[in-house]
Amino acid sequence: MIRFITVLLSVFFASFIFAQSPVAQFSANKTEVCAGFPITFTDLSNYFGSGVISTNWDFGEGGQSNATNPIYTYANAGTYQVLLTVISTTGTDFEPKVGYITVNPNPTANFTTAGNGCTVPFAVTFGNTSSSGAGFTYNWNFGNAQTSLLQNPPAVTYNVAGTFPVQLTVTNTNTNCVSSVTKNLVVSNFKAGITSTAQGCLNVPVNITDASTVGANAWSWESGDGQTSNLQNPSFTYSTPGTYTLKLTSQNTTSGCSDVITKSITIHSPPAPSFTATPLAGCAPLSVNFSNTSGNGTFVWDFGNGTTSNDKNPPTKIYNSNGLFTVKLTMTDLNGCIKDTIITDMITVGPPVADFISDKIDGCAPVAIQFTDQ
Repeated sequence: MIRFITVLLSVFFASFIFAQSPVAQFSANKTEVCAGFPITFTDLSNYFGSGVISTNWDFGEGGQSNATNPIYTYANAGTYQVLLTVISTTGTDFEPKVGYITVNPNPTANFTTAGNGCTVPFAVTFGNTSSSGAGFTYNWNFGNAQTSLLQNPPAVTYNVAGTFPVQLTVTNTNTNCVSSVTKNLVVSNFKAGITSTAQGCLNVPVNITDASTVGANAWSWESGDGQTSNLQNPSFTYSTPGTYTLKLTSQNTTSGCSDVITKSITIHSPPAPSFTATPLAGCAPLSVNFSNTSGNGTFVWDFGNGTTSNDKNPPTKIYNSNGLFTVKLTMTDLNGCIKDTIITDMITVGPPVADFISDKIDGCAPVAIQFTDQ
């Protein structure tokens, strides 16, 4: 009988244990952090062997999670209560920890620069607008191998053009919270530049290309004969031969940099291609010799009969069909200027047409009549 009672008590207490509600418990790997630093929470609840239905976390800042061991990052400074609610097959329990997490604010890191970075060497003054007071330290990296631990460092000189990442790191030694900011400092050796031919031709547009330092965004051009333009890459047409001074004022309105450059350009008169031909008329097939009376240059002939030539003095041309033929000579001189000479109906090919006129067609004998060959 005693043994039977012992067995019944064992069953009773076992059933009681397995039916017990869970006990919510948790911990965090850190209870004091800086804003933006992640915290890992660990569920330490005792479920007494019952099945876990859910774990519900409320981190006090508006964030929640259903993970067993969540990671949460507090965005804002403050002191926060954390609440864990656990639900198992045997019941529900929760654990609130008031003021459990302390989140310290990060310092503000920021700075300004002063100076005209248009030409090197370039001295820059940095103004520290970060958090300040007891316990704050500063670490500057100026991007040119120079550093400083001063809150307000002396002017820093940059000796070459380029883009330099300047970083300021601010630390609150009371909380060990850190913030940093990086800004690119552009140092230019700003120069206006012109790319164009040194010569041009009368009444032919001369294309001009801006070759200023990268970052230029405003241009003022003067052609030297009264023409102006605000385009980056303009063209000017000159109506009088001569030598002109091309002027460019180039600016970077963002940095305030500007520069002026001039370049001479000589405008040439066009060539004067000329030629003769012998004979100018005859029966087909007609052999014609052309003589180039132009100066030096390169030439393109079009003889009007479907043939062309690039010779200065072309070989004899044969006209095999009757008609009137227009001859064209295009000349490019040593300055690169081009001009055409066109002689319309220069060559006549065909049989002769007999015709004449007389000053009288009647009269009394003896009569004198003047006949003229037409």
